[in-house]
Amino acid sequence: MLKLQIPKNRMKMLIGHLRDDVDLPELERGWEYFHKGQVTGIELVHGVEIHALVRGTKAYEVQLDLDDFAKSECSCPIEEPCRHMAGVVFALYASFARPESLLQRLKQAKLVKSRQQQARQAGARSEKRQDRVDVPEPKMAPSAWHRYFDQQFYGFSLSQQHSIELFYSTAKEKLGSLGESWPEALQKLYRLHLLLFVMRKIEQFYQDTKTSYLSYYIETGCRTVGRQCMDESLRLVPELDVKTLMAKHPAHWKETLALVSDTALSGKESPLSWLTVYRSIWWRMTGRPDWMEEERKRLKRMLDAQELMPRRRDALVMAEAHFEVIEGHDEEARRLDGDARQAGGAGFLPIPAPLLPRRRLGPDASLAALVASGGAAGSGRGAAAVLPVLDGGRAAAGGRCGMGRRDGGPAPADVPVLYGLPVKSEAIPRLGRSSACEPRFAA
Repeated sequence: MLKLQIPKNRMKMLIGHLRDDVDLPELERGWEYFHKGQVTGIELVHGVEIHALVRGTKAYEVQLDLDDFAKSECSCPIEEPCRHMAGVVFALYASFARPESLLQRLKQAKLVKSRQQQARQAGARSEKRQDRVDVPEPKMAPSAWHRYFDQQFYGFSLSQQHSIELFYSTAKEKLGSLGESWPEALQKLYRLHLLLFVMRKIEQFYQDTKTSYLSYYIETGCRTVGRQCMDESLRLVPELDVKTLMAKHPAHWKETLALVSDTALSGKESPLSWLTVYRSIWWRMTGRPDWMEEERKRLKRMLDAQELMPRRRDALVMAEAHFEVIEGHDEEARRLDGDARQAGGAGFLPIPAPLLPRRRLGPDASLAALVASGGAAGSGRGAAAVLPVLDGGRAAAGGRCGMGRRDGGPAPADVPVLYGLPVKSEAIPRLGRSSACEPRFAA
């Protein structure tokens, strides 16, 4: 069936009224009417009027005036521009391009408009202009760095022309050089926060576009760039000078821990393995049992809360089990793993308990001791070099279980993983591959 095509300038006028005069829920309902074939009988009358029939709860007659949109009418009870009018506009747009792309453009435009209105209402616009001159400095709190990052990419949205890969490269190019002249400890901490910002935006893009017709394209890009971010974090975290940060910049370090913790323990669906970052950082804190004890108390308080969502409870249990591994309490970690599996979670032990290796340090050696004694892959820096790279039985950095490099070299994508820890291949029994060890990124 031939589609009615109106002039482009008339089409742009109709799109402008959808953007400015129709609420988002009404737009989405209008899209559903078109998508389900409920917009019929479209015809051009007198050269300036579009007549159509839209079947909602009943059939409604729609008239769109191309000369004066204010004269447009719908026979439904709603007096202002309605979902039925939106459905007709989507049907008209089909002769120009995919109506799905129009819906996505309108949603993004309304999202930006909503954020701008919120900023004005909160008096944030003047503050935002002031923030533009507040380029990150060493003395500033990491939260101020993130405000600057957010400002530089305010309103950025993904499309076929603006990919997640473009955002990633632009962010590193535009913001990466700002901390190059800082003291070394803060310089590397700044790099970590820039990486955390990119990861946070990846998660935001992933959530904002789940209902878009581009969702598969965007999700694939988010996972690809997410893997790059995870690999970079696995290289960067061991380089942090935690002792100097805790001694000279304790406020910066505490804020870093809080940011990572709040994000990793939220339990939200994400293309990123935030728990990997959380565990990586806390492995660097083994020299401060007081800080670790405070974090464990916080985990317990959150676990004792009523009506926790399953994903959030799983995240908290996995974090708690990680501290048990650090302290050498493998049996308790196994118990937590079993509880998580019985509750329907994925668990976090990639290797069954009877196969856990103990031969290097004797049958009673803990996993933490195994890694610290030389079982850890890498350059022999002991427990400080340990990086958890596993979630839910899958290699979070794209690694493989039980199939590592012979030379034990520091390649996160190749080293075998055991209980969330990278270890030299000769330190574990030959297990072969299993369905729980697929080389894929853990969601």
